[in-house]
Amino acid sequence: MSAYAAIQRKLDDLGRARWLRVTLATVASLIILVTGTIIYREAAWLQHFASAVPQLLQEANLTAKDAVSLELTQQGTVTFDGRTIGDAAIAARMTRAFEESGRIERVAEVATVLLAYARPGWMPVPFAEAPSLALIASALALLIVHFACFSGLALPLLYTTLLCALLFGIPASLGRSSLGLSLAAVPLFLFAFSLVIRAALVLLDRPNPCCAVAAGVVREAMRLRIAVAFAAIAIVVIPLLPQWIDPTTPLRYQVQTFLSRSLDTMYLVCAFLTVFLGCATVAFEIRDRTAWLTLTKPVSRFSWMLGKWLGLVTLNVCVILVATIAMYSFLLQVRSRPAQDMFDAMAVRDEVLVARVGSLPLYEPIDTKSL
Repeated sequence: MSAYAAIQRKLDDLGRARWLRVTLATVASLIILVTGTIIYREAAWLQHFASAVPQLLQEANLTAKDAVSLELTQQGTVTFDGRTIGDAAIAARMTRAFEESGRIERVAEVATVLLAYARPGWMPVPFAEAPSLALIASALALLIVHFACFSGLALPLLYTTLLCALLFGIPASLGRSSLGLSLAAVPLFLFAFSLVIRAALVLLDRPNPCCAVAAGVVREAMRLRIAVAFAAIAIVVIPLLPQWIDPTTPLRYQVQTFLSRSLDTMYLVCAFLTVFLGCATVAFEIRDRTAWLTLTKPVSRFSWMLGKWLGLVTLNVCVILVATIAMYSFLLQVRSRPAQDMFDAMAVRDEVLVARVGSLPLYEPIDTKSL
């Protein structure tokens, strides 16, 4: 036995060791719980501040020279629950917000500016808007970590964590934390893809001919590295897209560009994966006559073709799921970039990142007397 094979065997034995899986699951759970608690408490305070600051600004009166108005005009800040929110750079802007009457008319605009300063740079916008999302994300992270540790992926989880820390730490130490985040996301989402594939194989482990054929397609794609190669294209391109978008353009154009290019990448990857793997898995089995071995078992031709189709659908769902999570994660990063002005920020919130519903106008019939 060669030295490499011996090391590989020892690592495999270590990965199956119960003490390692329990230790990794415990440590990861503690980290997730502490991080989730910190994010939730900060997000809950931000939501409390967001609900209270409009009333605070409405009561501010520069003519009466109250404490809030003086602090806004002189320091560009507001003090709430012992925290000072704002910056001296916006003091002149806060002064212009007061009308001749001494009141703030555009309360929503001033509140939005203060909220932008109140939110920490590390906190995603959805968590700040809905603190319950932090609890949901923590619960999902706990579920994923425990599934990885107790499904034979404990060592890959450890390797991925160390590699992500290395890829993020080096650029972050050079002041390029955004680049470090993009680089660290690549091995993280590759591991997520292998985890989703493992979960899909568990779901397909059923005493059914279609499920058995579909599981064979998934295993064949992973063994031949076809699915990994196509998934890697999307997983590498999507996290790096924000680095290729000019940050000096209006924020609404940056968000639109990221959404368009990431969706195009995801659809192209799924299309080529379906074409190449779909043709190969059927044609090669017929050419090599391995299909006859399957059809001699209690598997009809229709079940065989349906199983092939189900396997392709499963792979596409896995790719789309991981790519969608990557796209949403880095959409939050692009969205957190500074807008050029209030109108740019409003366009992102009210025109780009909104859902639309098509509808037809309803015409009420007019009676003869009205005509």
